[in-house]
Amino acid sequence: MREWQPVLRRHHRPDGDWPWNAHVARAEATDGYLCLAVARDGALDALMSLTEKQERSRLDPRRTVVYIEFVGVAPEHQQRPIGERRIKGLGGLMLKIAAEIATASGANGLIGLHAKPDVEDFYRSLHLHECAAEECEDGTWRYFEACAFWCAGST
Repeated sequence: MREWQPVLRRHHRPDGDWPWNAHVARAEATDGYLCLAVARDGALDALMSLTEKQERSRLDPRRTVVYIEFVGVAPEHQQRPIGERRIKGLGGLMLKIAAEIATASGANGLIGLHAKPDVEDFYRSLHLHECAAEECEDGTWRYFEACAFWCAGST
């Protein structure tokens, strides 16, 4: 994680300042919070923080979603100008894992997340359901939702 921050900050990316250590510590100490990692050869390739606390769906308020707080992919796996994209598809993989967790936790596979402005197009390209922009602690971010059915069919 520490290796990611200087590269992301150099490219003026908000995820360069995300509090990953706090999220990992919270997940270790508090029920209902998870931090999941993809790693190989001692290198961290992707990380996701989510809460099993189910929130109401924006698309269908009768249903609940598992909320993804943060998804991060190592700079070397992002497209230029940030990285060389050595491994493609890690962000989508993390969403699929979150949908599986949402299915197992009784949220019918629904996941929700707020996207920072520079990655809204990524979520649009995956055909997530786009909802309104919402005020968050650190700015106005667009909210997206997806379901297990989407995740099973996405590439």
